[in-house]
Amino acid sequence: MAALEIRVDPRDIVPTVFAAGIDGAAERLLKVFLSVWDDPESRLPLVALVRTSLARESANSLLHEGMVRLIFSPLMEVLPDDAQRRAQMVATQMIGLIIGRYVLCLEPLASMAPEEVVGWVAPNIQRYFDGEVPDIP
Repeated sequence: MAALEIRVDPRDIVPTVFAAGIDGAAERLLKVFLSVWDDPESRLPLVALVRTSLARESANSLLHEGMVRLIFSPLMEVLPDDAQRRAQMVATQMIGLIIGRYVLCLEPLASMAPEEVVGWVAPNIQRYFDGEVPDIP
């Protein structure tokens, strides 16, 4: 964490996001997430971490290990039934957001105001937090 010079410890995010309950947790998560990634001092080392991790073939990259251990394991503790799948679906949204907004700089996503990104993405993540689990045979 110190080497990346990130101002927010990911281990503190999940308890803070879920302190007020599961309702609205996706919006709170995205606001914290975007505040870290939109900070120019944090963004550069984080983008470098993502690029390096994506270039590695092993699943034990710092990004993978950090996300699983620091963020998604605690997330699974607060989610309802089928928490592992829910957390992994959240991961797909967050990783896609990182790659689209900060690595590939896709427009208009890259220049959207954080509030607009929250408006677009939070409903999906909230559904993963507390929506019905699909009944697939």
